[in-house]
Amino acid sequence: MGINRSELLTARRQLEYYRRAYEVVKRIRDALLSEIMTSIRELEEKRSIIEHKLRDLYQLYLLAYGESSPGEIVGAQPGSSFIVLREHIRYGVPRYKGEGVCRISDVPSYSLTATWPVLDDVVEGLCRLHNALVELASVEQTLLRDIELLAFYQRILNILEHIHIPRMMRRVKYLEEMLDDYERYEVTIKLVLKDILGARSNERV
Repeated sequence: MGINRSELLTARRQLEYYRRAYEVVKRIRDALLSEIMTSIRELEEKRSIIEHKLRDLYQLYLLAYGESSPGEIVGAQPGSSFIVLREHIRYGVPRYKGEGVCRISDVPSYSLTATWPVLDDVVEGLCRLHNALVELASVEQTLLRDIELLAFYQRILNILEHIHIPRMMRRVKYLEEMLDDYERYEVTIKLVLKDILGARSNERV
């Protein structure tokens, strides 16, 4: 028949190994998924802050080139002749009259010799945002690597759950049924032989 108890024990150990591997990989997958969700929230926050700062710097850039009215700039009141610059846009100590307040009439025309200091602030702000953009790109690259790793672990889980574990369960069930049939066959043979030997002994007597 070629089937014995040792083969059944080997199949059961293999099934238990696959089940433990599935649990370990699942824990790793869940932990990685949690890290990915945290990274996504962090990425959204960083991107929102950077976009907000870029939007403000762009508004100042438009004002420096005369393409925007004072009322469109943060801190400027409609109809006012002053522009109040926010500290997180200035990135430093105000260089204008009145602690960060610049009179519209004091704005020089743009040329090689006369440049409104707001344009310098825009350049400064972009330079300071460079590190934030590099950090944002690094977080995105890490997130992409984690997503690829998550897909790898998910493939392993799918293989274990839908291929190896069911196949080994069918193997264990088949071996158990075959061994049970073989044991019943042996018991039946023994009973038949016992009846035959008992009948022959009765005939001799």
